Amino acid sequence: MDALPLTKNKNGYTLMEALVSLVMISLVTLGGLSFYRNAAKLQRIAMHKRVATEIANSKLEDLRRTGYLSLPDPATVTLMEDINVNTGTPPVLAEHFGTMTVQRSVTVDDILDPVSGNTEFKKVDVLVSWQEVGANNAHEIQLTTYITP
Repeated sequence: MDALPLTKNKNGYTLMEALVSLVMISLVTLGGLSFYRNAAKLQRIAMHKRVATEIANSKLEDLRRTGYLSLPDPATVTLMEDINVNTGTPPVLAEHFGTMTVQRSVTVDDILDPVSGNTEFKKVDVLVSWQEVGANNAHEIQLTTYITP
């Protein structure tokens, strides 16, 4: 019985070699596409977090600017507001969030001086929440500041 020759085919590649290389190229390409898709999703989530942080910080800056006396009474319920990013407040939000609506809530608490029992300062929490398109879980960003009289 003669053994198969181990020398290379001088006429070119065999059909089996071509098929194996095609399968290998396909697997590498599919892996690359999966990586690209996940990277784009994570980049979109990071951008939404950045914009949500800017929305929360904008509200905190407004509250700091208006001052201690204009803060809502801590006895009131949390202030909730919907921000429709499609109206463009600021205009750049609509292109980042698409058709999503972002909710922003503000909570004000009195922080009492342990010695005198008087209000020493107010703690302000701003919570921004949104849900990614096609996702079941909601995302939130919370910023806190303290404002003194």
